Amino acid sequence: MRSPKNHCVKWCCIFFLSFLFFMLSSSLHAQAFLLTVAKSGNGAGTVASEHSDIYCGSDCSQEYAEGESVILTATADPGSVFGGWSGGECTGAGDCLLTMESDVTVTATFSLLGSLSVNEGTIGTQITITDTGFGTKKGKVTVGEKSCKVLQWANESITCEVKTALPPGPYDVVVQPKETEDAASIAYEGAFTMMAPEIVSVDPGSAPTQKIEVSGIYFGTKMGKVYLVDPATGKKKNCKLKEWYMDDPWDEVKQYTVQRKCKVTSWTMDPASGVSTLTFVRYWKLHAGTYGLEVVNKIGSATALFTVN
Repeated sequence: MRSPKNHCVKWCCIFFLSFLFFMLSSSLHAQAFLLTVAKSGNGAGTVASEHSDIYCGSDCSQEYAEGESVILTATADPGSVFGGWSGGECTGAGDCLLTMESDVTVTATFSLLGSLSVNEGTIGTQITITDTGFGTKKGKVTVGEKSCKVLQWANESITCEVKTALPPGPYDVVVQPKETEDAASIAYEGAFTMMAPEIVSVDPGSAPTQKIEVSGIYFGTKMGKVYLVDPATGKKKNCKLKEWYMDDPWDEVKQYTVQRKCKVTSWTMDPASGVSTLTFVRYWKLHAGTYGLEVVNKIGSATALFTVN
């Protein structure tokens, strides 16, 4: 007769071996994901993980098991400041805490003290000013003595958006802290240049589409105007067919001409880089040949030629 004790030992051994096999199998099949750290900005600094698996610096990537937690810390070099994280689950300027569930790239931005994130732009451009001594109370920022809408204010970093049109050219950027009533202003002379729009390319599309796509920079975030122009004379041309209507009771056919500007269906600009796109509609067929195009915003205008095959 089999002893109950021996029977218990047998099943305990089977359970233990099964559990051991399961754990071994799980570890062998556990998925690993790659964490990559990138750095951007005109400043300098290092990014390190909690256990120094990453020190970027020189070692900017590491594989981690699925579900593993990773803490990244950014440290700015003297003369620079850490502006914050982007990518993955990380935002703000504190430590970056990640849970590895896929391959991920995290970017740390470092900026030089006393610098602007961009030195040229247009209406809608967002400028981040990196320095010290701004204080924690929200003050004022001006570009060319015109108010720049403050979006974020911290002691070492301010972000504002250009809202007022100025003629193309360089302008002073002035920060007026509000930490104390007599706080001195901080001026960055000629630090920001207002730019007219620039056209990079024109895609006339293909039949039967009526949409023409234009790419460029500094179109602005406020919709402007688009015109077709005579490439020889520069004279604006109608972008829409002449329309007809019946004038009762005489049944006299009359003709009128719509405005010369084209109908814009989309107009976008990246507020940080200035990269821009727009789409407009033509109301008559463009035959094979060369055409002129003019893009106008509140700062200025840009012209370009494009060819329809």
